[in-house]
Amino acid sequence: MSTPFPTAFRCRFLRDAAEAFVRRRKAIRKGTSGKFTWDSGEEGEHEWLSISIVGIHGNPTLALRLGEGHRASLFFRSGRASERGKVLLRIDDMLLVGNGPGIVEAFEETMSHGHWLDRPGGKEAIRETWRDLSLTLAP
Repeated sequence: MSTPFPTAFRCRFLRDAAEAFVRRRKAIRKGTSGKFTWDSGEEGEHEWLSISIVGIHGNPTLALRLGEGHRASLFFRSGRASERGKVLLRIDDMLLVGNGPGIVEAFEETMSHGHWLDRPGGKEAIRETWRDLSLTLAP
């Protein structure tokens, strides 16, 4: 069951994150093609929030998926025609301890550093941004 507004989650973590993303949606979408998807399901079903920012002019696409239990995964996919869809960076199974505004801040910082992916140490700098909000960060 999709809700008309992405803040109607039973899970407090997802509700806080959705509210924070809604507050910053115009700034996040500026210069990108942003898409928010969510599902709150029927009572007892799994809930999640997905945020995708599609890169323009060959820039990578950034996707963040938040789930119940403070779980998160982050992906950068290539936006170049010759590599379309190639995963450039993948951070799976993070256990986040940050609140909604902190998650949005890390997401916006990650968006602004997407061009770092090709630089030495760039991927590690992005991982470090999320490590600050995470109890665990799988390689």
